[in-house]
Amino acid sequence: MNGIVSWFAKNAVAANLLMIVAFIGGTMAFINLEREFFPTALVNGASVDMTWQGASPQDVESELIVRLEESVADIDGLKRITSVAREGSGSVFIEAENSTDMAWFIDEVTRRVNRINQFPDAAFEPQIRQWEAQNWFFGMAVHGDVDARTLKRTAEEIRDEMALLPGGQRALVDAVLTEEVSIEVTEESLRRYGLTFMDVANAVRTNSINSSGGRVQTETGDVSIQTRELGDTADDLNRSSFRKPWMAASSASAMSPTSSTALSMRTLRPPMTVSRRPLSS
Repeated sequence: MNGIVSWFAKNAVAANLLMIVAFIGGTMAFINLEREFFPTALVNGASVDMTWQGASPQDVESELIVRLEESVADIDGLKRITSVAREGSGSVFIEAENSTDMAWFIDEVTRRVNRINQFPDAAFEPQIRQWEAQNWFFGMAVHGDVDARTLKRTAEEIRDEMALLPGGQRALVDAVLTEEVSIEVTEESLRRYGLTFMDVANAVRTNSINSSGGRVQTETGDVSIQTRELGDTADDLNRSSFRKPWMAASSASAMSPTSSTALSMRTLRPPMTVSRRPLSS
């Protein structure tokens, strides 16, 4: 060490040149350094999320979660599997060893999940994503002497306004109750219109849908044909008109939820969940 210091002391030009090279190199590296407002770090793990609307947590566990777990249980580098079944959806959390090549691991999980062909027809396609570690900038609590639905609406409005600010694109609303739309029909109304409960259920199921009709090629480009009639709120259902299949199109005996026949309500309720114990390799 003393020899190096003494050599630079005797050769001032070489020491100055080395300092200049180090300064220029550091400046160039700082300019080209990737910067993010909210930096993220990849974590050794992946999540598989699936949605099955209307299914109970028990059905989600038996029809979705178990099959996902069995498909990835013997992947090389697997450390732990943890699953959660909720009403209408489920998630499988797959943790990998620190030495695992995550690019290969994600590809292997995707390949095995896509190979499953026994999911229910009504279930949506699995969504696979690698874990990311993010640091939150700040949190905000919304409270007041109002009902839970008003608090949720207010929080969503604040979230939308914050998302317009620079760096606020990741703003989200957390710790809210799930909303549910219910249709209540009285026995008197069913008898009056000659309907059964299954007639009402089938009318909602067949009329309140989003459907794709394919594409039509034109001279100016392709045109997508879609039907967007999914009733997501009570107002959407109140604007619908349900008919029995055997009624004529001109029949005046249409059943509309806006009359005394049915009542659409939107309520808030806590979600039902079923948690599974971790499975370690």
